[in-house]
Amino acid sequence: MRKIGRKVAEIQNEGLGEHRLRDLNDEINKLIREKTHWERRIVELGGPNYTRHSAKMTDLDGNIVDVPNPGGRGPGYRYFGAAKKLPGVKELFEKPPELRNRRTRYDIYKRIDASYYGYRDDEDGILEKLEGLVEEKVRVAAAVADWMEMEEIKKEARRALFNCLLLSFSVWCRPPLTGHCSTLPCLAANTPFSPLQPEKEKEKTCVSSVLLDSWKKGAQELPGTLSNEMIPLRRFFKQSLAFTGVHQTALSLFRFVAALGRIQVVANTLGTFTLPMVFVLGGFVVAKGP
Repeated sequence: MRKIGRKVAEIQNEGLGEHRLRDLNDEINKLIREKTHWERRIVELGGPNYTRHSAKMTDLDGNIVDVPNPGGRGPGYRYFGAAKKLPGVKELFEKPPELRNRRTRYDIYKRIDASYYGYRDDEDGILEKLEGLVEEKVRVAAAVADWMEMEEIKKEARRALFNCLLLSFSVWCRPPLTGHCSTLPCLAANTPFSPLQPEKEKEKTCVSSVLLDSWKKGAQELPGTLSNEMIPLRRFFKQSLAFTGVHQTALSLFRFVAALGRIQVVANTLGTFTLPMVFVLGGFVVAKGP
């Protein structure tokens, strides 16, 4: 026992070298095997069993391990001290890595249920709250878009009303033209704005040029060529207001004005501002909107 203890203390030195450590470890195992034979003989002779209290094999961390046949040196061979860190010995005390079995397709789909495909997303109530917030934003955006569209329609109606008043006032203040078959006054190109002062006709701006500029600003495109044609007022109104989005509403107003234009005597009796007032009343309905 003293020899074994002395050699075990000597083998703890890692600077002895690989060959010396292996020789010391072999000598220790030889002494332990001899001690085991004596212990077995003592048991045969009826003495106490000392093998029950013998030291166990431990790893680098001090854990007891069972190495039945390490290195092919026979059963019960042990490593002590620095011999446990020798090349090829350290791997004996390391646990082999656990090989993870590859899952089959059956194992993958075995735990898939309705929740995996999203059929139970509505049960927790979270999705309903998120959808409610988004729907509220969509409703507000749609209401704002409708309001803005209605405001644009009202602006177009007001612009059309202003153009109608300007055109009706300018044409009504003119003396009637001859040689044209129309129940309403006509818009002639290159006609002076102030027929009441013949001496200044050449200095005034043409009515057709001013009105065409104003109408082109209010509408994206006007049908036909208006520079060299005589266009009746009613047809000019209908074709121009069709681009402002209020054609259906203003159609009844045009019919009323056309009927009023046929009664030339009544119109002349009521005065110069009869037709503009009719446009004001009718345009108020158009500008008010639905």
